[in-house]
Amino acid sequence: MKVTRQNQKKNQPLTAIQKIEKLGKKVASMTQAELARAIGVSRERIRQLVPRMKIKPGKRIVAWHRTVSKPQRVAMLKMHENGVPLSTIAQKYGVSEYHVREAIRLTRIELNIPRGRGRPRKNK
Repeated sequence: MKVTRQNQKKNQPLTAIQKIEKLGKKVASMTQAELARAIGVSRERIRQLVPRMKIKPGKRIVAWHRTVSKPQRVAMLKMHENGVPLSTIAQKYGVSEYHVREAIRLTRIELNIPRGRGRPRKNK
């Protein structure tokens, strides 16, 4: 039996770029890390392939503390100022202490409230 190039290509596994093209428009809603996991390659390989892709992967996802509404952040700040631990606030909202701390920090900056322990904000 004669082996042709076309038969050889059919038997070979898909390349990373072919797998990406097969995903289609789903790629635009994925981050590079998610795309790498879906394809089965490293993030570095995805980074190398991005210039050749027709549909580019999405940008970084916005952090949770930047998506919270202002009234919710003010409520977190009040809870924290009343002595409620960050861990308790974090459990209530279902996120990590880091995001609660950052939400409180952003709220203090917006409302021009001094940092904890009554230290005044440095003027720039």
